[in-house]
Amino acid sequence: MSRYQNRIAVLATMHAKEQAIAPPLRAIGLSLVVPPALDTDTLGTFSGEVERPGSPFEVVLRKARLGMAQANMVLGLASEGSFRTNAWVEIHTGGGHEILAFVDAERNLEIIEELRDVPTNFANRQASPRDDLSTFLERVGFPDHALIVSPGSVASAFRTRRIQPGEVTKGIRDIAALRDAVARAAAASTDGFAHVETDMRAHLNPTRMRAIAQLAEKLAERLRREG
Repeated sequence: MSRYQNRIAVLATMHAKEQAIAPPLRAIGLSLVVPPALDTDTLGTFSGEVERPGSPFEVVLRKARLGMAQANMVLGLASEGSFRTNAWVEIHTGGGHEILAFVDAERNLEIIEELRDVPTNFANRQASPRDDLSTFLERVGFPDHALIVSPGSVASAFRTRRIQPGEVTKGIRDIAALRDAVARAAAASTDGFAHVETDMRAHLNPTRMRAIAQLAEKLAERLRREG
């Protein structure tokens, strides 16, 4: 029997990761709660408005402890993902990196499980309002997988300032909304292009959610083995 039988841990997420993480942990008797008002975006956003303050391993532990502090609990979890990027050409990578942290403050224990080279749908490309995006949309699994659009001039790898919240449209899962976002972003850009990329937040990316579920299985098995 796991030492975490009939225990409760806090999961630091605002993107419904409990859907993937809770079932494997429930199998070893560990239940999860999610803080209702926790803002994990303060520790970085995929779209670039907030830079990640440290390595993925540092941030995932900080995120877990942030949830523990808010919920006043001694057990905590958090996950973090990283994806290869190229801001100027359309790409389709197979190289996501997912990590899942478990913190037990009673035992002064930190466990991190990871998956490297995880298959993802991550891709991005420049677009003008006149472009036919149908091939790109098919490749990234739109609309089941959402998109993010920002002005090309501020989303590029060579941007000289941080993206501002009002410049980004997230969670796009409708073709009319996509066309509107591309038109607005291109008009706001100094180069006349919009930057279109996959929204890698777990609740809007079924492929990533499946990877997180696989990682949760690894963590559950480790906690089961270690008693």
